[in-house]
Amino acid sequence: KGNENARKNIPKIEESLTSEQRAEGQRMAKDWKPKKALGQVDEAREWLAKALEIGGKELNLRALDDEELAAVW
Repeated sequence: KGNENARKNIPKIEESLTSEQRAEGQRMAKDWKPKKALGQVDEAREWLAKALEIGGKELNLRALDDEELAAVW
C-alpha cells in the first residue's frame, strides 16, 4: 500500500517543487552512492528509474558504469 500511495503522491510533490529544490534533488541524485539491492530488485529498479528521470543524461551514463547497479539493470 505504501508504494501505491507514493506513486500517486510523487507527481503532486514534484509539481510543488521550486527550481532550487529540483536542482538540489538533481545534485543529490548525482551524488547518490547505491547500496546493494538486498534482494529488493524491483523496488531498486523503481528508485533507479526515478533518479535517472530527475538526474538526466549525466546520471544515466554514470549509472551504466556502476557495477553495483548491474543487478538492477
